[in-house]
Amino acid sequence: MKVLITGGTGFIGHQIACTLERLGIQVIAVDGEYNASKHNNEELLFLKSERIKKWKNTTSIPCDIINQHHLTGVFESTKPDVVIHCASAPRQKTFEKDVDYYSRTMVEGLIHTLEASVSAKVSKFVFVSSSMVYGNFVDYVTEDTICNPVGHYGILKLAGENLVKDYTRRYNLPHVIIRPSAVYGPYDYSDRVIGKFFTNAFNNQTLLVHGKDERLDFSYIDDVAEGIVKASLCNVKNNTYNLTKGESFSLLEAAKIVIDTVGGGNIKVIDKDKNFPSRGALSIIKAQRDFGYDPKTSLWEGIKKQYEWLSNTTLWSTASV
Repeated sequence: MKVLITGGTGFIGHQIACTLERLGIQVIAVDGEYNASKHNNEELLFLKSERIKKWKNTTSIPCDIINQHHLTGVFESTKPDVVIHCASAPRQKTFEKDVDYYSRTMVEGLIHTLEASVSAKVSKFVFVSSSMVYGNFVDYVTEDTICNPVGHYGILKLAGENLVKDYTRRYNLPHVIIRPSAVYGPYDYSDRVIGKFFTNAFNNQTLLVHGKDERLDFSYIDDVAEGIVKASLCNVKNNTYNLTKGESFSLLEAAKIVIDTVGGGNIKVIDKDKNFPSRGALSIIKAQRDFGYDPKTSLWEGIKKQYEWLSNTTLWSTASV
C-alpha cells in the first residue's frame, strides 16, 4: 500500500508519516516550499529539517498543490492508494498573513488534489479539517452539530468538507473527514498557544491568557496522528469524526502547567480574542466506536514531553531560551 500525504512536512503531516512508517507502509510526503522560504523564517526551516530527519523511508516530493500540472504528475508517478490531505494554512492567524495564497491552497489546491485522486482511483480520501468548523460550542459537541464557523480559516475548512462530500457524490470517491482540536507537542511551531506559553516561560516573561474562562480540547500530536492513520486504513468511509483528547482545559490551567514544568514566567489574564470562537471538549465517542481511537496522553504528560524536546533542541536553546 502507498499513502500520499499533502502537507507532509507539516506538524501533523510529518507525524502521520512516522506512524505509517512504523506499520511498514510506503509513504509519499508532498509539500510546497512556500511558507518558510517566503518569510525566511529560521524556525520553520529548522523544524522542517528536523521533522524530515525522523523519517526512515518516506519519500519527500516538493510540490505546491496549487500547481495542478505538477501535482497531477506526482500522482501519476507515485500511484497512491490512499490520500491524506493535510495541506492548509495551519491556523487563522497564519491565514491572515497571506489571505490570497492560503485561500488558493485551501480551495483551489484541495480541488486539484481531489481531481488527481479521482483520476488515480484512490481507495480513500482523508480530509484533515478542524474543530473550528463548529464556531462557538460547549463541551462534548458531536459531529452532527450544525456548524457555524467564525473567521476565514473555519469557513474554508467547512467549505473543504463540502467539496470532499461533493466529490463522493459525483465520482464515488470514498472519504473520511477528521476534525482535530488544539494539537500540540514536539516539533510544533512556537506561534501557537502552548508554544507561546513555553517561549515566555523559558524567558521568565508574562504568559498572556486570552480570557479566564476560555477552554480548549488540547490534543497531543502522537494521539491525533495515530487516530488519523487508523481512520485511513480501516473500513470506515463517507463519515466525519472528531479526533481530539475529548476533554477541555482552560487556557489558564494550561499556562499554569507550563509554568510549573519550566519553573519560570508569570501569568496575566486579558480579554478574550474576539477573532476566535469559544470552544470546549469534543465528543470522540464515534471515533472510539468505529475504529478504536484511543488517545492516551494527558495534558500534563504532553507538556512534559514538549518541554523535554524543547530543552534539547538547538534552535530553542540558542535563540529562543
